[in-house]
Amino acid sequence: MIESLRAVPKKSWLPGELSTESARRDWRFGLLGEEMEEARKQAEVIAAAWEAEMIRRVAADVEKKNHPTKENDRMNQEPKKALSQTEALRVQKDAAARWTKACLDWYDEWLNIHEE
Repeated sequence: MIESLRAVPKKSWLPGELSTESARRDWRFGLLGEEMEEARKQAEVIAAAWEAEMIRRVAADVEKKNHPTKENDRMNQEPKKALSQTEALRVQKDAAARWTKACLDWYDEWLNIHEE
């Protein structure tokens, strides 16, 4: 059996030799895919949190209409709500930008791999 293995020409068992450049591209492609997936998950979590916050705010507004409070209390809350909405939109925009960049980077690498 050992003699038959020695008779097999070297490298004949490989489907093709993988160059260092090909290995690097495959590794980079995998990393970009992981980054794209992580960014997608983050964007989904942020979108779900935003949706939950909007539902909570609608419910709070309905509750306020059913049980009115002082007008001053509402006016004091408006700047805080505007700030939190602005911050939430910024976080959403950042997450969407990260996901878009990850997708474009992945696609560029995919094109590089498939152009050969």
